[in-house]
Amino acid sequence: LLIPFVICTCYFLMSSTGYINEPFFQDGIIAQAARDVAETQGIPYFSAAGNIARHSFEATYEAKDCFFNIGDCHDFGGGNIKQRVQVPPSGELTIVLQWDQPFFSVSGVGSASDVDIYIFDTDGNFIAAGFDFNIFTGDPIE
Repeated sequence: LLIPFVICTCYFLMSSTGYINEPFFQDGIIAQAARDVAETQGIPYFSAAGNIARHSFEATYEAKDCFFNIGDCHDFGGGNIKQRVQVPPSGELTIVLQWDQPFFSVSGVGSASDVDIYIFDTDGNFIAAGFDFNIFTGDPIE
């Protein structure tokens, strides 16, 4: 993907393509390839970071007791363990949960934590979950 830009002798490389499975908190294989090409060819590389703007949530984890027996939950503020997300009728929603620990698939050092995500409707009915055993896979992503 990056090589054609170099072959055509561009003076800089630029990317605004996002890959949701790439690490948010460390350089993944795509970022490493971009860096390697830019450094070996001596050209600047620019990438738009966080260009999904306000369509995200980032905070330090604050443990709170859960109302169901799965461990502790994140306190989104004021003791609330739920974060409201509105999806229009027939709309789609992609949720990616990552936390600031290393990706085993990138560095050979894996996540020491297992974090899960549970989705409920407004009536409290369970809809879906992401509950990979992250300590086994080593990648901090749901």
